[in-house]
Amino acid sequence: MDAGHPFDTVAGSACKRMASMHALAIELTRMVRLAGALAQAGREIDLTGLERRVGLLCAQSLDLEPAAGRDMCPKLVELRQAIDTLAGSILARHPLPSD
Repeated sequence: MDAGHPFDTVAGSACKRMASMHALAIELTRMVRLAGALAQAGREIDLTGLERRVGLLCAQSLDLEPAAGRDMCPKLVELRQAIDTLAGSILARHPLPSD
């Protein structure tokens, strides 16, 4: 493993799992950001499957050893921020009805 690799705290096959989770977090973040840009432009977006994939990533993250979880945390926070931004864009165009 290269010095300074983000998964230095994880050994063997767990490192491959972490790399896969890291890639999924990056992919989901990009997808959510694209959906946000489309929503801001007034385009219709399809979020089918997003909840399932984010849920899978979260479940996998809960199974990590503490050190590996700390390594994964920045990507999860970045994804959460992208989701929050997307939610804001959707709510700006389609506000919830007031009671």
